[in-house]
Amino acid sequence: TSVVVDVGGQQSNIMPLTVTTRQADGRVNWVFEIDSAYIYYRPAQGPDGTVDVHGYSFEYGGEGRGFAVSPAGALLWIQKDVAWTAYVPPVAGPDGAVYVGSLSRLYRISSAGELEWTFQGGVKIQSSAVIGPDGTVYTGFEQAPEAVALDPATGALIWSNSPGLSAFGTGGTEARLGRSTPNGPYDRFYLWWDALAAFSLDGDHLFTTSAGNIYEHEVAVGSDGTLYTPVWWDDDLGALSPFDGSMLWSEDGPWNIVSSDIEIGPDDTLYFVGTGSWLEAFDPSSRTTKWRFDVGYYLRR
Repeated sequence: TSVVVDVGGQQSNIMPLTVTTRQADGRVNWVFEIDSAYIYYRPAQGPDGTVDVHGYSFEYGGEGRGFAVSPAGALLWIQKDVAWTAYVPPVAGPDGAVYVGSLSRLYRISSAGELEWTFQGGVKIQSSAVIGPDGTVYTGFEQAPEAVALDPATGALIWSNSPGLSAFGTGGTEARLGRSTPNGPYDRFYLWWDALAAFSLDGDHLFTTSAGNIYEHEVAVGSDGTLYTPVWWDDDLGALSPFDGSMLWSEDGPWNIVSSDIEIGPDDTLYFVGTGSWLEAFDPSSRTTKWRFDVGYYLRR
């Protein structure tokens, strides 16, 4: 196209301008700055793509706030009655409600931004919520009641179990659901303090294990129920049984150390940081490295 600058009726000479198509991939779609000082944990994403954030502001001596942002980056609502800074990551339910935890409380905020209920637990909320197949909300606290199941509509306690675990100051972990049979129904609920504890969805304490580096890192759960975690004594990659938490195998690959939490893909590929700057992809069925990529700078988690 051609460009002419017109100032007070006087026109410049004509200059050609080539307009190229904007790059479709690899661009930042939007940036939204929340009205808070900190975001400590990753956001949650609702079923419609809504992004839910738990922030913290210094106003009035300290104030927690929940924010919902549309997939296009527009503010949907702010909820100011969530007490304090985030102690655990927020979690979105299948109905779009978001569960946030602070101090010794778990809050449910509706998809419209209304605070629907608050559950008062032990000394400190220890783990994010996780939503069971029937909608039941599971979470854990530092002291009794340690593991709880809540009614999603009312926040009423369905069951609690306190096997006497010790948090030792840990926090911000994410609860997990798991299976006892390959591709079977979800029938396990996992929490971790200084050890990993497994519960049935009916509230029975199944086992507690200190295998793996549970204190430092969270576990990933495979489609067959196998639990994956770094092994504490030499930072290898370890697999744990969903029946009793015993070590099934450990693998010392080219990564030297596993220095992050382990994420798992839909095909059960394990992703983790190895030796500082390497992103690793590992196939647990064949116990082989699929690929590894040096990003060129230090990765933390």
